[in-house]
Amino acid sequence: MNDFSKFVQSVSLWSGRISGYLILIMMFATGYEVVARYLFNSPTSWSNEICMYLLIGCAMLGVCYTQRTKGHIFVDWLTSGMSLKVQRLLDMAGLVTGLIFWGTLCWQGTLLSIKGWNWHSQTILELPLIYPLISIPLGSFLMFLQLVADLYEKIRSGN
Repeated sequence: MNDFSKFVQSVSLWSGRISGYLILIMMFATGYEVVARYLFNSPTSWSNEICMYLLIGCAMLGVCYTQRTKGHIFVDWLTSGMSLKVQRLLDMAGLVTGLIFWGTLCWQGTLLSIKGWNWHSQTILELPLIYPLISIPLGSFLMFLQLVADLYEKIRSGN
């Protein structure tokens, strides 16, 4: 494994950890909302909105870690009867397709984040929307890097 792949693996690991911490924060915010609503009859005005934003960040930052650990759904019943060479070519085609998708999402997410720099939520919190928006190009870029590393390793290994 070269230095680039090691770096991407490390970044993906940290991205996955951050995603896990965001889930933990969501859990506490949701738990607080449940206790406040049903025990004290005083629901919060912020919990649902914060959890939605955290979920966006969690999904976008966790996708490259899931790719790193080969945790995405992989349907191999169609390719399992094919030769290893064809399977390898199809794997590489899938990685290239993923690069196109995630590269486009990164590009468009960046444009959206720039456009929405001064946008605020239409709720009582009026939070700046740049926080959930910025996770789209960031997570897409990290996934793009992970796919580049996977494609490089696939080409280098010959498998």
